[in-house]
Amino acid sequence: WTAPDPGEGGAQAFGYAVTVDPNTHKVFASTLGATAMISDDRGIEWHPVGVDYAARESRAIQVDRTEWNRVYSGSFYSGVFKSQDGGATWSQRTFGSGFPYPWAVVPDPVLDNIVYAGTQGEGAWKSYDYGDTWTQIAGLPTVVQGITVDPRNDNVVFFGTSAGVLRTQDAGQTFTNVLPRAAWTITITGGDSAVVYATTKSSGVYRSVDGGSTFTA
Repeated sequence: WTAPDPGEGGAQAFGYAVTVDPNTHKVFASTLGATAMISDDRGIEWHPVGVDYAARESRAIQVDRTEWNRVYSGSFYSGVFKSQDGGATWSQRTFGSGFPYPWAVVPDPVLDNIVYAGTQGEGAWKSYDYGDTWTQIAGLPTVVQGITVDPRNDNVVFFGTSAGVLRTQDAGQTFTNVLPRAAWTITITGGDSAVVYATTKSSGVYRSVDGGSTFTA
């Protein structure tokens, strides 16, 4: 490993997420105490993302795989930010209290108009219009820090919450707690949606080989 310079003055001691645009050479990094950073050359040189990003700290930047110019990011008690030009300019969207803290903003990999957001204290939300307006999803805890949509069946969505990993198989109508451990992230392996990994806050990493129905440490 070598230390890149996403902070323009020293490598960051704490980063929330690094996201690689699957369609270009861009890399996005969300860091502690600063706005999001972007590299256009696979991480060699870094600069702040474009104008209009009012949030001081960013969370979990996501690139829409169906349209690489469309980029989403959560922000520290500032709502969701969306770029439609690859991170050059941004627009802000708020909902709920007006000052939501989105940990995860995740576009649906099949229906690109649908976007999910998980927040600190205000549960999970769903947008049907590319993140412009939001509707709260009922039946989830107030803390949702990870969201993963199954790319082979986008009705299946995993939510990493303070109560565990909750799975819906009907796009958010009903939920099952498939791993009752406070969770961070859920990863579906490659093209095989039967293998799912979950990171928990205090119990280590878990794996499922049956599509997330059961997990073992």
